[in-house]
Formats: sequence, structure tokens, C-alpha cells
Amino acid sequence: MYEDRQHVSILLSLQLEYKPSNGFAPIHEIAIGRNTRIKEFYWKLWYGDHGALPAIDIHEIFVGPDVTIEADTVERFCAVVGNQGKSFKVARNDVVKAPMDFAIVMGWKVGC
Repeated sequence: MYEDRQHVSILLSLQLEYKPSNGFAPIHEIAIGRNTRIKEFYWKLWYGDHGALPAIDIHEIFVGPDVTIEADTVERFCAVVGNQGKSFKVARNDVVKAPMDFAIVMGWKVGC
């Protein structure tokens, strides 16, 4: 698969295996190295082709600028992606929660 970033195609390499003996679902994704391929794809998409994906400890703490998230913003996001969870509705909650995929929006750094 490819994603365009500023007129450059970034490759996400999905490795698949065909097993005709499985009948119903003969195509399977190869899991070995999958997470690394996905991380490398997003690194290039977000930060460009220069530099390599750093080895980051999962316990490392990242600090960014303070951000205020408005409930209406969460609700609009959910409407766009089709998430109808009741926890994300302004009309149903005093405190609106945000779905996990909203964190991608908040963490996205457009600097490429």
C-alpha cells in the first residue's frame, strides 16, 4: 500500500501468504516484523525519509505542548469516523470521553 506525502509515495509493506488448503480464508498476513514495518511507515510519513526509526523504550515519556480538547471536537471526530459510542456524545454526558483513535489525531505531527 502507498500513502502520498507531499507528492512522494510512502510504502507500507504488507506481507501476505496464500494457503489454498485453508479454503474459506486462504490469504493470511505474515505477522513476523509486521509492527516494525508499520512503525517505519508512519515514521517516514510523519518525519520524512531522512533519519532512521529510533529505538524507543515503551516506557519512555514524551512531553509536548499543552492542548485543550473541546467536547464538540471529539463529537465531530466521532461523527466523521462513524463512532456512535454514547460516551463520546455531548448531549449524554457531563464529561465527554474521547476514543483511543482520537489520540492519533492529537499526537499527529504535521511537519513533513
